[in-house]
Amino acid sequence: WLPLSGLSNPNVARPLVSIINTNTAIQNFRYFVTAKRGSCSYTDTVNVQVYPAINANAGPDKTICPGDSTNIGSVATGGTPPFRYKWLVTTGMNTDTLASTWIKPTVNTRYIVKVTDALLCVNYDTVDVFISPWPTARFSVSNSCVSDSVQFTDSSTVSAGVVSAWFWDFGDGGTSFLQHPKHKYNAAGVYMVKLRMQSNYGCKDSTTLPVTVYPLPKAGFKATAECRGDSTRFTDTSSVSSGIIAQWNWD
Repeated sequence: WLPLSGLSNPNVARPLVSIINTNTAIQNFRYFVTAKRGSCSYTDTVNVQVYPAINANAGPDKTICPGDSTNIGSVATGGTPPFRYKWLVTTGMNTDTLASTWIKPTVNTRYIVKVTDALLCVNYDTVDVFISPWPTARFSVSNSCVSDSVQFTDSSTVSAGVVSAWFWDFGDGGTSFLQHPKHKYNAAGVYMVKLRMQSNYGCKDSTTLPVTVYPLPKAGFKATAECRGDSTRFTDTSSVSSGIIAQWNWD
């Protein structure tokens, strides 16, 4: 058999022909076969028509959050329109006969689309949709005093992917996008601090903790006037608006 292109074996009576037509029109291929017996030989030809190849497109693999919906699939190319679409896996699917469809799976799912063109040529494509678990927002902080720099330490976790974004609301109008921010409070009180975080797949969680900011004490004392050599009595007059004074250091 000649030419050799596309033939499984050119030296058998019925070889398989495998040709991909990447053009948009039908392509014709002519093959010649020569049969010999003794000194006799005979040559014949056969024409092979190859229809344009279909390129089914289920779209790129995706990762979504639990309960979310996403769109998969796209219009096929190549082949001979019009196309007929059939999704062979329909878990959480809106409709199974469109090129592009909405899905809302609850578990990791592989979707398969079958595309048939006007000449009954068929092609398949697959797309994997993964369900990312919810992340868990956590942080730690210690109570502090007015004007001290309060350290907030993020300890959020996620079992798939990574934590990629943080938004802190410090409860006094201040905010931050850092993972481990510091913040100063200008007034005493109890502040509800909220951390919102997000994984690289867009899954979100939040948590809130109270932070107590103590007022600064006001130092003061009085002393008696005494003669040289006599003992002077010192009396502490320090005050604090919240809590008690627990330690003194006289110099």
